[in-house]
Amino acid sequence: MDGVNIWAVLVAAVVSFLVGGVWFSMACFGKTWMREVKLTEEQIANANMKKVFAFAVNGLFEQKSWRYTLISGGYWVVVLTLMGAIIGFWR
Repeated sequence: MDGVNIWAVLVAAVVSFLVGGVWFSMACFGKTWMREVKLTEEQIANANMKKVFAFAVNGLFEQKSWRYTLISGGYWVVVLTLMGAIIGFWR
């Protein structure tokens, strides 16, 4: 892995988890996201994480609402931009 800064990759991964924690929190988009996907807090607490990941990836394919698509898509735009910036600038 010549030229890859492992610390930059690790920090970028941690940042993606932190952004996800804020993005999908009840203080940010969590309540709206839960309403759009018709989930309760109890269902999320008992969720199978493999199904949750597959559900998020397939949102557009499953023709979810624009609100859902913008929340989920916006999250990935922010996270991937931050990850790219961290890896790109940390040399």
